[in-house]
Amino acid sequence: MAKFPNQSVWLQNWTLNWSELLVYVEGDQYSGDYFVGDAKKVEFLTRARPTIMAKDIQVVATKYPAADGLIIPALITIPTQHAQKSSNYL
Repeated sequence: MAKFPNQSVWLQNWTLNWSELLVYVEGDQYSGDYFVGDAKKVEFLTRARPTIMAKDIQVVATKYPAADGLIIPALITIPTQHAQKSSNYL
């Protein structure tokens, strides 16, 4: 969805005529939030993790080799206070 650039957005539910959608959003700006909306308006509904705020999230980009040698890009979300030690997660 254009409203959530560079975030992971999952379609969770929808009305029978697809006029309204329920989406789940995660990323460096959302710790797991639900939004409901239509083509014109999207509204915040609730948080899946109410104790984790966006300022507490740090995303680390990495990549790793698969068994066949293919390089797989990945994002790891870690607590901000551990961002300096991010090599421990890779």
